[in-house]
Amino acid sequence: MKKIFSILFFFCTLSSFASSLAIDETENLYKESEKLTREYIASCKILKNVAAGDISIIQKNDIDNIIRIQENNLETYKKSLEILKKLEKDYNTFSEDKKSITLDALYLQQEKLKDLNRNLQKAIQLNKAAIENYNQ
Repeated sequence: MKKIFSILFFFCTLSSFASSLAIDETENLYKESEKLTREYIASCKILKNVAAGDISIIQKNDIDNIIRIQENNLETYKKSLEILKKLEKDYNTFSEDKKSITLDALYLQQEKLKDLNRNLQKAIQLNKAAIENYNQ
């Protein structure tokens, strides 16, 4: 009986540790997304200003729409971080099935955030290259 409780305690501790790591990693990825999004917005604004004489009104409007969408994304990241903090607080009250589903969802979210961050980095580099071309 003592071994059973020891094993159960071990798995509960391991599960809690895994959730804490998953939540922390997801939080870090959201913060990185926020930072990269701010950098992307800045690069779009600079590109719009630098290329002002060479781009059409439609292209300027497209850049403005991109900026607006990215600013909305920043708000979404903030809300997601709030939800993540609530999840961290409530996680230990979940059933084992719900804990498992939650961890799977966190790992999936991490992969999506990693993809998003890679794409943001590529977009920032493209904007920087375009800005350099206009400055030459």
